[in-house]
Amino acid sequence: MKHLLSTSATILAFAALAACSNDNNGGTDSATTNQSDATNNSSTDNNTGSQPEQDEEAIEVLEQAIATYSDIDSAYRELNIDTSSDSDEEQSTTMFEKTWTFVDRNDIFHRTETSSNEMDFTTYQLTDIDEPEYSFHYISGEDEAIRYEPEAQITEDTLWFNMDLGSFEAILESGTLRYLGEDEVNGYTTHVIESETDGSTARHWFDQDSYVEIRSETASFGDELTVTEVIAFALNIDMDEALFSPPGHMEIIDGDVDDVTSNITDRDEESQDNMDENDSNTDSFNDPSNNEDDDF
Repeated sequence: MKHLLSTSATILAFAALAACSNDNNGGTDSATTNQSDATNNSSTDNNTGSQPEQDEEAIEVLEQAIATYSDIDSAYRELNIDTSSDSDEEQSTTMFEKTWTFVDRNDIFHRTETSSNEMDFTTYQLTDIDEPEYSFHYISGEDEAIRYEPEAQITEDTLWFNMDLGSFEAILESGTLRYLGEDEVNGYTTHVIESETDGSTARHWFDQDSYVEIRSETASFGDELTVTEVIAFALNIDMDEALFSPPGHMEIIDGDVDDVTSNITDRDEESQDNMDENDSNTDSFNDPSNNEDDDF
């Protein structure tokens, strides 16, 4: 149950912010990682001065990424976020997320679809196209969508590409960079760099064509490793108003953040019960003592 509740907490926090991505999700915060090199290391740690010597090739990659992210005003992104622990293999979780983001003058339109390997449903959060200060929430398989006013409105600063931009700029200003080589990730040919800031390190895979970050590895909470991978993306896309209305068969009901929280929590509990029942049935099926036809 604790793993499901952890996943649920992530979705609940996301809902309260009007479907703003956790993007913990880009995963660009620097953190210690013990992962082995994905590619051949092209530089060594032999810096001894107070100002370490920078890897110019890594700097160029990060500068290209900053230029790309500085020019984004709309985007689609599909990603997986895997969290695992060396000390507790059962603690591994995977979040699946699709986001559409559009900035239109003073209004921000945001749609996120979130699911997990620990849930049997998908949550949907989307800006109300007619009144952008409101959002819709609904869950797959249900017939009602809750229209509510988030406690905190989404802002340009909290959009995933602007948060990543800020992280990249901070790494370039105060971090140490190393270029590790090239790697193929989800069909994208990438540059791999390692960043170190305040004694912590992270790794970043940038698409060689667009310089969008395709993969990142960060660590937190001891030996917990978070790997974020982009499956597909598109930048500066045209607005599609159909994304910001619930399905036509759904009844729209007015509610608030508490209603959204209750809806997700109730569905989580139902999902956990279903998964526990399935596990129990599987164990029973595989138990030889339950086989009444030992002889044919």
